[in-house]
Amino acid sequence: MKTATLGLVVALAVGVGASVLWAQAGGHQQQAQAAEHPTEVFCSHMSTGQLCSPGTAAILKLDGAKRERWSTIARKYNQGVASATKEFLQEAKATLSPQEFATVEKWFTHEVNEQLNRQVIAAALAGNKH
Repeated sequence: MKTATLGLVVALAVGVGASVLWAQAGGHQQQAQAAEHPTEVFCSHMSTGQLCSPGTAAILKLDGAKRERWSTIARKYNQGVASATKEFLQEAKATLSPQEFATVEKWFTHEVNEQLNRQVIAAALAGNKH
């Protein structure tokens, strides 16, 4: 059940990120800027699936009270992801062999967010080339 919850959280994060970037990548100039200086949806310095509230707020062009509210809910979401990930890894460690656990643990390194960002941005840009 907890594995399903974590999977849902990560899938939701990827879906939200893809939607955000899809909406952001409007014109060819924006596409070029995004390719040169991509804004992070998933923070490269945080656990897999955690949102970068400054990056996502910039993509959404949020300011003032709305930006503050966004930062609050993104922080709450990130805390949930961190908690679910910690719990999942504890249970996985008790269930898997050391080799299996080492494989699973790699799925939650910070580098995965960098890969997610590249994939989400590439998908958003590819979808807007019509």
